[in-house]
Amino acid sequence: MKRSTHGAYYLRRQPGAEEFAAAWRAAVDLGMQRVEDVAMDRALNGVDVPVYSYGELVGTRTVYNDRLLMFMLRNRAPQRFAEGQAKALNAIGTMEMKRLKKKWRKEWEAERASVSPAEVRASIERKVQSLRQQVDARQTAEWECLSEETRQAITRADELKARDLAKAGLGEVVDMGGLEER
Repeated sequence: MKRSTHGAYYLRRQPGAEEFAAAWRAAVDLGMQRVEDVAMDRALNGVDVPVYSYGELVGTRTVYNDRLLMFMLRNRAPQRFAEGQAKALNAIGTMEMKRLKKKWRKEWEAERASVSPAEVRASIERKVQSLRQQVDARQTAEWECLSEETRQAITRADELKARDLAKAGLGEVVDMGGLEER
C-alpha cells in the first residue's frame, strides 16, 4: 500500500489512533537504539577508512573516534563521566580527602587560636583606613581635574543642598558620592 508521510503524521495525531501512535513511538525507539548501537560499535571498534597512494587504493586503516567514545560514556554513565572527569572518588581518593580535611581542620583551628579578637579588629581597622585613604586620594585627584567654574558650581550646589535639608529638618546628611574640596 502506498501512503504519504503527510497522511501518516496526520493519522498519528487523530483521536482513536492511539495504537498507531504507540507503534510509531516503538519504531522510533527501536531506530534510536539501532543508532546508539552503531555509534557505540564505531566508538569501540573504529571505522575502516581507505588509504590511497598516488591515486590508487593501497589498503585501509582503522580510525577511532575518541570524541564519539567520550560522548557515549558521558551519556550512558553521566555520574562517572560528566564534564570529562569522574565525579566520584575511588577508595584511595576518599581516604586521601579525609586525611586532607583533618589536616586542613587542624591548620584552621591552630590559626584561629593564634589570632585574638583584638588583632582581628585591628586588622579590619587597618583595611578600612587604607580604603578611606584610597577614596580620599581618588576624590582629591578628581577635584584637581575640575575647572574653577565646575568647582564653584559644585560648592554652590552643596551649600544649597545643605540649606534645603536644614529647612526640611534633616540637618546634616553625609553625601558619600559627591566631591569634596581639598
